[in-house]
Amino acid sequence: MDIGQELKLHKSITNNSDVSLNNLHRHGTYAGLYLSAHSQQDIFKIIIGCGIPRSKELGDLHCTVLYSKAPYPDALWYEADLNLLDATPIGYEAWTGHDGKRYLVMRLESALLESMHEVFLAGGATHSFDEFKPHVTITNEWDDRMPVSSIPVPNEPITFSRFEVSPLEE
Repeated sequence: MDIGQELKLHKSITNNSDVSLNNLHRHGTYAGLYLSAHSQQDIFKIIIGCGIPRSKELGDLHCTVLYSKAPYPDALWYEADLNLLDATPIGYEAWTGHDGKRYLVMRLESALLESMHEVFLAGGATHSFDEFKPHVTITNEWDDRMPVSSIPVPNEPITFSRFEVSPLEE
């Protein structure tokens, strides 16, 4: 399936609004897909069942597809066909963030998520990490209380309900 079917560009020419958008996004651009209510409920059942500390609320679980410290407001002009996008949960990993906190993330496998990221990079966005690893952050309060391999993985694909683009804060 071609990414062009899932991610449509709604703007083909630049205009004067680009100047103000570039200013608004001067610190960079974020783009993410928020999980559907069904997928979030499945994940929260697992989190609660395992006694994992929650730093996210229901409704906040998302997959970041772009975190660019270079302005990329053109991401605003894309619309993802959420009916065609899903991801397969493949397990969990514990990461140490730039802030020194320990994060528990659910890794996702999705050629379409990776393609979206590549489309943004090809358009001039940058990536702030060494490599793009599609994931959902479960908590930023991970204390290694259990092996990540012992946490159940949802049986169903992760689905999404909204695509959001916003400027990064200073």
